[in-house]
Amino acid sequence: RSNNHYETLGVADRDKKNEGNASIDGNALKKAYRKLALQLHPDKCKAEGAEEAFKKVSNAYATLSSAESRAHYDRFGSDVPASANTDGGFP
Repeated sequence: RSNNHYETLGVADRDKKNEGNASIDGNALKKAYRKLALQLHPDKCKAEGAEEAFKKVSNAYATLSSAESRAHYDRFGSDVPASANTDGGFP
């Protein structure tokens, strides 16, 4: 599967000429997440790899549901802002 959170949730903007994924609203993200979560939840789906897929979908939604983390993801393509580095050392 894809490492792109928008594609993971199935809401990737098909028309790349537009403003990209910025046009996807929170309701579309929530709807897509709920649909996939119901399908992939480990208590409902016993297929191999379902638990890992559920975790991936949950992580994608957690990143994209917050305006701040979504803006960071859209700008830098990673889940965790660099300021969240807690190892105490320098990069």
